[in-house]
Amino acid sequence: MSRRPLSMVCLAVIIFIYFGTKAAGTAPSPYKEWEGETVTLTGKVYKKETVRQKDESQNVLYLQSVVSKDCQPKQNVICYLKTNQALPEMGSTVSVRGKLKNFEKPSNPGQFDGESYYRILKISFRLSQTEIQRKSTEYSKGKEFLYQIKERLADILERTLPEQEASVMKAMLLGEKSSLDKEIKALYQRNGIAHVLAISGLHISLLGMGLYRFLKRGGIPVKAAVILSGLVMLFYGMMTGFAVSSIRAILMFGIHMTANLCRRTYDLITAAFVAAVCILLEQPLYLFHSGFLFSFGCVFAIAFLVPALTTDKKKKEEKKLHWFVQMLLSSAALTLAMLPLYLWFYFQISFYSILLNLLIIPLMSLLVAGGLVLLATGAVAVVMTGPAVLLVTGILVIYEKSCKLCESLPFHLITPGQPEIWKILVYVGALFFILLFQKKLSLPLKWSIVLCSALLLLIPKSGEMQVTFLDVGQGDCIHIRSEAGRHYLIDGGSSSIQKVGTYRILPYLKAKGASRIEAVFITHPDEDHCNGIEELLAQGREQGVVINRLFLPNIPEEARTKAYERLEEAAREAGVTLEYISRGQLLAEENWQLLCLHPEKNFLTREPNEFSTVLLLEYGAFQALFTGDVEGIGEKQMMSYFKQVYGKEITLLKAAHHGSANSTPEELLTGLSPEYSVISCGRNNSYGHPHKELLERLWESESQVYITYESGAVTFETDGEKLWIKEFLRE
Repeated sequence: MSRRPLSMVCLAVIIFIYFGTKAAGTAPSPYKEWEGETVTLTGKVYKKETVRQKDESQNVLYLQSVVSKDCQPKQNVICYLKTNQALPEMGSTVSVRGKLKNFEKPSNPGQFDGESYYRILKISFRLSQTEIQRKSTEYSKGKEFLYQIKERLADILERTLPEQEASVMKAMLLGEKSSLDKEIKALYQRNGIAHVLAISGLHISLLGMGLYRFLKRGGIPVKAAVILSGLVMLFYGMMTGFAVSSIRAILMFGIHMTANLCRRTYDLITAAFVAAVCILLEQPLYLFHSGFLFSFGCVFAIAFLVPALTTDKKKKEEKKLHWFVQMLLSSAALTLAMLPLYLWFYFQISFYSILLNLLIIPLMSLLVAGGLVLLATGAVAVVMTGPAVLLVTGILVIYEKSCKLCESLPFHLITPGQPEIWKILVYVGALFFILLFQKKLSLPLKWSIVLCSALLLLIPKSGEMQVTFLDVGQGDCIHIRSEAGRHYLIDGGSSSIQKVGTYRILPYLKAKGASRIEAVFITHPDEDHCNGIEELLAQGREQGVVINRLFLPNIPEEARTKAYERLEEAAREAGVTLEYISRGQLLAEENWQLLCLHPEKNFLTREPNEFSTVLLLEYGAFQALFTGDVEGIGEKQMMSYFKQVYGKEITLLKAAHHGSANSTPEELLTGLSPEYSVISCGRNNSYGHPHKELLERLWESESQVYITYESGAVTFETDGEKLWIKEFLRE
């Protein structure tokens, strides 16, 4: 680096940008108060797409420099058009009317941060059910021409390839990810090969460098070849949407061409630093964007870490490694370099991704080349695409089959969760140590340092017991992590959040490293307590989260509803041990126990809330009562048994039935005297939860109240004596 003064200057600029961005912070969105309001906007179309999934499609507009009497000027907005609305031309000015929707801020660990993601892309909010009221006759003919070319190329892929393969190639060659098959995308992500879906340096190398060399060999002067190939790559970037990985690759290609033009040596590292600074000067928040970090992280890993971990510079006479060993070490080095990023953003990594990339990466050049040939021949005549179609389809089938083979093997996914910052710093420090002293370290010693440091990242966090109440909207989900690092769930469902298991519960469990759930307790089979668990039973094992046992309340056959029977069947299909729990049953580890207080065995009622399972957790001086939706006679029986077997004050109460006025009566609070209470419910829910009467009873009992829609996930951490409370939205 000392021989690269420009790189050092760029590094200093990046560090300055990082601390400057951190110090500035992020202002809250000014549009929160307009959530759900109908607004009229005027802006210029800078991007448009048709999102196709299965048999449905939707037109989407991206507007820039939006002007409105309600909104701040120069905002960017996404508009989801009504089904009868056609897409206007690129660069045209349109006036639209639709319902304003803010991007969702995460309220649980692991949840996708839509607000930050779109802030980085400089998009302020979205409109749903949008109608175009007016549009200008003037538009950008050049941008519209590129869009039509892209649509024509996408049409060639759709007509010549099977639907799934066409969606992959559109993402890979045209940057069109909106229509990417969700199952294949998830498959690639789980197996650590999602990078093949992004337009990267490989595409630019094949297109740009290939064109440059072709022009030179054709007798075109160097200056003309540089300008022509550079313009083609610029237009390609404009056509494919300028994703951050393609911006990086195009900038570095431009620097390479400039070096050729000036008869200077091209330096990969300097080019990468200059490209990074150019991107960050335009948008500093890209420093926190996964695509930016993965793209540049990969370049620096190839430039620094891969050579350091594949050569033994300590030996005077360097012995060349066997080509396969060299490839294996290179793939492993690249994967390990990206390990902190994978765990930070995805919380897990495929154990076999190193071997899988040995197959995937060499075939990638052939796949991209085959795709380009397919587009070129398809543009002339579809009948000429046969060989290219066979090649592309064959490679994609190999990719898919290889991924599924890896998933059938044991220990496929390692899920340590999101690592702590100090672990990442130790790991990065170890890599820097290897780079600084690589000439003095033997190859085995380098790998020993890397693997020991990686092991630190891969060890899940354990320690004090944690009880976390997730924000799942109008519903319940409680996660318990014991001091031994074992995981338990009480309920998991929502009536207000779609696919709550997929988008809130599963990401949370992954972020916490909860790859194995020892037991799940379903208090009763209402959807707001169990539909997320049904999703976990259906897809959890595939996602790297396994449930060992499922507990249902032990009630007689005549009281079991269809929803109850559906849960039984889902557990059997998932291969999960199904058990039934009733009053007096105890689940215990070394220093804590979970006692069932209700229902008594074969408790007969037609009201599911009345047979809700109630559990009492004891850990040292900490006690927590989890009440489900218990009410009526069930609540009275539970309290009677509680007084009989325990009869003490408790630390924490989960208020029954989402804060309903008809539950948690005054006599119960008098007996429990909870120091803290948690109400799990959705903001502005149709039931009016939590009811004012219940809140007043809790305040009169001097219980400190937490509501999930205000606090986000609420975590109570204890060593059995001391208690620490964390509110996710107020950290």
